[in-house]
Amino acid sequence: LSTGDVRVADVPRALAPRGVLTSPGDVDGRTLTTPVPKGIPVAPQMLLSKKFLASVEPGQVVVPVAVQADGTESLLTPGQRVALYAPKDEHAQSPEAVKVVSRATIVGVGTASKSKSFSRDLSNTLPLFLAIPADTATLVIGYGSAMPMRVVIVH
Repeated sequence: LSTGDVRVADVPRALAPRGVLTSPGDVDGRTLTTPVPKGIPVAPQMLLSKKFLASVEPGQVVVPVAVQADGTESLLTPGQRVALYAPKDEHAQSPEAVKVVSRATIVGVGTASKSKSFSRDLSNTLPLFLAIPADTATLVIGYGSAMPMRVVIVH
């Protein structure tokens, strides 16, 4: 976020949400953990922070993952459990996708991207911040660096 992404609105103190940020400088250079519609006040809990990252369970790490924005992204919310899949290897005999992580917790949802770069097509992807077991981080980062992954909501 930058100061140009937000504006200060005058509202009666009694109507302002508790803890709402009051200065555009409070968000400068920060990252949202969830999409925020235009006009919604920004609270500290909506921003990636040390306190936010400390809320994950012991033995877990938080990783950013680009997932395919396939129309289900409106169903993805912080706290939700998902499985993470990578598309099948192009040389694999099996048509099945590769299950990378069977249970991850969404701790933040970014904004869908429609951009392309020289090295990677990020169009129609959504960045998720996922809490995953620490011993799966290299696998998730490895698959995630090659292609957007898919999420499946689990219970």
